[in-house]
Amino acid sequence: MKQIPVETLANAAFKAVKPQPERAPKSRLRLLPGPTSALVLGIIIALVAIVCGIGSAMDNPDTPANSSPKQQVSEAASAPAGDEVIVHVVGKVATPGLVHLKRGARVDDAIKKVGGVSKGADLAAINLARPLTDGEQIVVPALSQPKSPGTQTAESDCINLNSASEKDLQELNGVGPALAGRIVNHRESQGPFTKVEDLQQVSGIGPALVQKVSGQACV
Repeated sequence: MKQIPVETLANAAFKAVKPQPERAPKSRLRLLPGPTSALVLGIIIALVAIVCGIGSAMDNPDTPANSSPKQQVSEAASAPAGDEVIVHVVGKVATPGLVHLKRGARVDDAIKKVGGVSKGADLAAINLARPLTDGEQIVVPALSQPKSPGTQTAESDCINLNSASEKDLQELNGVGPALAGRIVNHRESQGPFTKVEDLQQVSGIGPALVQKVSGQACV
């Protein structure tokens, strides 16, 4: 066997135990900002948030004073008209029909609104000072025809065809709700009755019914 010199073995052992120089670590990519950069970035984010908040508040105001004109008109249109009443004036007036008046108005105001009463109106039969109620009907009756001297009739007990309500008219013999409504509609559209026999002008009323109510009705 070939012998290896002692010097050669010593050199080999020295190299094996000699520490190798460390390599310089590669520079790592810095993913996190430094303290100064983080402070600047935080300030920028805060400013952006403030600007966005102000812009959102201006675009969506929540106070009634800043509401759009269209919204104000819509709210005004949907608000109930609590300061107004609507009544129907019929009978002996110039122009019968619906009238709009301020709440608290009187019967006299409604009659003036339709041009006043016509000739032959009986204003003593209604209360001109009564406050109006929304939706009511005001009937201005006609004056009763004068009776000839010596005529003895129980006028206080008769039902006046020109001023009686539908309920009162139903007290006449043979007159129900339907006929009572027709009588009222006829006198409102055609004027007051001049005699009891004029009831025959109402649809559904003939001579037999007129004869039946002649002792109860008057004009």
